[in-house]
Amino acid sequence: MLQSLSRLRHDVQDALFPPAPKLRVLTVFVTNVCNAKCAHCFYWTNLNTPTDMLSQEEYAKIAANTPDLGHLVFSGGEPTLAKNLVEVAELFITKPHQTIDMPTNGIKTDNILALVRRLVSRFPQNTITVGVSMDGLEETHDRVRGVPGNFKRCLKTIAGLTELRKEFPNLRVTTLSCIIRENAEELTRLLRFIDETTDVDYVTVEPLREQKMDQTLLAPTVDQVRMVHDLAMEINFARLKRMRPHEATIILSSLEELYSVQQNFFGTGELAVRCQAGSVSAVLEPNGDVRCCELRGITESVRNYDFSIPKLLATAKAEQERVEILAGKCACTHCINIGQSIRFERKTALERVWRQKYMAWRMFHSPAA
Repeated sequence: MLQSLSRLRHDVQDALFPPAPKLRVLTVFVTNVCNAKCAHCFYWTNLNTPTDMLSQEEYAKIAANTPDLGHLVFSGGEPTLAKNLVEVAELFITKPHQTIDMPTNGIKTDNILALVRRLVSRFPQNTITVGVSMDGLEETHDRVRGVPGNFKRCLKTIAGLTELRKEFPNLRVTTLSCIIRENAEELTRLLRFIDETTDVDYVTVEPLREQKMDQTLLAPTVDQVRMVHDLAMEINFARLKRMRPHEATIILSSLEELYSVQQNFFGTGELAVRCQAGSVSAVLEPNGDVRCCELRGITESVRNYDFSIPKLLATAKAEQERVEILAGKCACTHCINIGQSIRFERKTALERVWRQKYMAWRMFHSPAA
């Protein structure tokens, strides 16, 4: 009893008085090469274009100047096409609490499995999450991704990753789905299909962003977002209770709060949190350019600041970016930015603690699936 009360007091204090924002999450666009043509891609103008890539020596300097990262996200482009991904990870990941996230389009199954095997075997103490993108059932997914046969390759990749997970318990396998107005209804069928036919740890969904290659795509309605979120949470509750009971509470409560903010945005057009992009998170381009957020413009090149991202983020230009972001000059539903910003919202701190405790209670008292 005393231990539980002490833990509750610690959680409340941590929520009410979070540490000052500092760079914790770095998204590394490790390549701009991609073998898909996704209709909803926000990065499409940068894909498959000549660029002055950072060298391994330059990455080493950047990593040496970024000592306190908690979370490394590899993106692109298709990150699994980067030949130096594991070597870059070795520079940034030096402590067991650090985690790695990586999305993949699932197209080149053998290449993906070989790279992930190298990654999880190199970092056995670090949790590594690989998310396979799936945006509909076969016909819809292949059309949205611009690659015939992509859906079947995704299933093959998921099967290979979940088999690999038996050998490497630090691996987590998820799916990533983009909610678009035209695919929202179908996503409910896709999520049930994934739940019934695969062994992923959990599913994730993300609403369509304003920046996209195909301008005819429409953002989902708030009712569509809520419908897909509710089903994803239902599936995830059952799967995580069964597969990851010790991680379930934090994952589910974090997803629930993220989804609440996203639903509010689609219902009101307003972002209910103060986005901390450029403070707790930043984006590194393949050529060394840095963005406060992947959806905003280039701030500066890290090459001009002694390969120090913290030094670059301390400039007047970066500060102006943060001022504009905090003032709501941009607003979106970016899962990384929102997820990292929520913990700095003191006005919802007690609600956040309650959400985690209630989720833990539900985990303990709900019947087994």
